[in-house]
Amino acid sequence: MRFYFDTYEGDCLIRDEEGLEFVDFDAAKLGAAKTVVDTAKELFPDSHMGTVAIHVRDGEGQIVLVTKVEFEARIILNPDGYRSATGHQAEAPAQPIRTS
Repeated sequence: MRFYFDTYEGDCLIRDEEGLEFVDFDAAKLGAAKTVVDTAKELFPDSHMGTVAIHVRDGEGQIVLVTKVEFEARIILNPDGYRSATGHQAEAPAQPIRTS
């Protein structure tokens, strides 16, 4: 089965015109999950926040799956007053999430 992975990096669309062959939908779903994470990893060094999404189309052009990763890097604790490479100062730590 051929599936097409249209990639959205923020507002930028990269349309897949070639597609990839997978044995079934589950294999395409796994491929989309890996692709969205790998794409976010590539973007992360140059950006401290962003969104990457993959819209998976079937051979008839129907969107059958959407995978999405939102990432953000914040300096939470910086005791020595260092600034990050982007010049951002540390933020106050968030309250911990308590689970029962």
